Amino acid sequence: MQPERIVFDRDTYTLLLHVNPESFSLPKYVESRVQEEGLQMKEECHITIFGFGTARNISQALSSDREKIGELAGLIENTDWSFEPTQEFYIVKKPYKINGVVEERETLIVMIRLPKLAEFIGQASRLLNIPLEVPPVHVTLCAKSTLEENMLAGIGISSQEEFKRLSPESIISPRDANVTYQAIALPTRPQPDTIVAIFILKQFGEEKFPGIQNAEYVFLPRIPEGETEESLTSQGILLVDVGGGALDHHSKALQTTASNLIAEYLGIKNNPALSKLLQYAERDDFYGKGTISVDSLDRAFGLSGLIGSLNKKYIKEPAQVVDTILPLLSAFYEEEARRAFEMPQEFKEKLARGKAQIFSIRQKGKILQCVLIDTDNASMAGFLRSKGGGGFDVVALRLSSGHVNILTKPAQKVDLRSLAVLIRIQETEAQGKSLEGDPQALAIPGTIKEVPEWYYDTATNSLLNGGPNPQNVKPTSIDSMEMAKILEVGLSEQLWAPSR
Repeated sequence: MQPERIVFDRDTYTLLLHVNPESFSLPKYVESRVQEEGLQMKEECHITIFGFGTARNISQALSSDREKIGELAGLIENTDWSFEPTQEFYIVKKPYKINGVVEERETLIVMIRLPKLAEFIGQASRLLNIPLEVPPVHVTLCAKSTLEENMLAGIGISSQEEFKRLSPESIISPRDANVTYQAIALPTRPQPDTIVAIFILKQFGEEKFPGIQNAEYVFLPRIPEGETEESLTSQGILLVDVGGGALDHHSKALQTTASNLIAEYLGIKNNPALSKLLQYAERDDFYGKGTISVDSLDRAFGLSGLIGSLNKKYIKEPAQVVDTILPLLSAFYEEEARRAFEMPQEFKEKLARGKAQIFSIRQKGKILQCVLIDTDNASMAGFLRSKGGGGFDVVALRLSSGHVNILTKPAQKVDLRSLAVLIRIQETEAQGKSLEGDPQALAIPGTIKEVPEWYYDTATNSLLNGGPNPQNVKPTSIDSMEMAKILEVGLSEQLWAPSR
């Protein structure tokens, strides 16, 4: 298609390609969404090449060399502005506040392919000696506003970053509910993003993609001749990151990943337990930094490095790579889900029932936040020390077996020596025995023969009464009602303070 008019304003330096709105047809599923949102069709449509933000930068560049205006106009005139609409539609919303008046705008946009745009932007950048960004090329087809006078006003989108900030909602064609999916089609080599995408599909996609949990994998560099995304879908083959379809991130105007596209389609993008997986896939795909560390061992044994090694080992069996990694992602997700949903609820309930106590103590001039909780959940200590779990410096877990384990946050460098001495003395007293000796000798790491129940682990800076899986270690004899007080006295070094 060709623009109806190319308008370069030499006063404002904006550049618009005016197009015929009748050139665009909306699929029925998009029409339905337009009606649901109450959007109105625009009578005038255009593609913005230089919006007001870009135009300001151009104005500053031309202020010292007005002769370049003619050269820029000539470059515009000699550029092939042929374009092609895609089937990529977005709902975009943005609030405005002008002179105290609040306005909400909403638009329907369709993304456009403009083959010569990148070349033009590069030439214009060199001519003006400023960096110009290729804008997300689109046409606003429908709009609405809470202000009547702006009912058909658009929303300016001059950069990828701005587009991303607006959180556009992709409108994807609904899937045929009668199709049973037997295979997932992928590019030739499984990458971190595609493997995360498969995990999300198999974990959450069964309702919208029946059969997907047991689907096998086929590997296609491109769609076979004579086939389309629709024809393959009808055969029960779901295309992921291949063929330029709805779930192929390579074809999208907004930089994204296959895993993000699938999470958005399934409506689980904001699932907090998926957050790190999506971030990992994005970082690996966008920047090639699935593992940030520059240490060679970290990089070799990071997940991205291991996937690379598996791809080399199973050159002719790429499905083996996926099947090897999926259990790791499943284990990671289950732990994240416990942190996001189960553990916060358990902690809240334990506090309400008096099965958890929070207290603060001062040690060597700093305040330590501490918690004692009754739980058999081995992950609770890590959760409670994390920012999301309260960021506690000291966590004491009391198991249903009676064993107690005291763990600390590494960054705080909590001194456990005084507590170790007090606990060892109290343990022997609870057993009807006595323990004598210099505090310095009673604070040694490991165990002492008089009190084998308690192990002072300086490597992890913890005091362990058997650890998370106590075997052949007797539970503490210290009365559970006294444990909180012992923690307070010992951590605050009230009875003995190590000299160094």
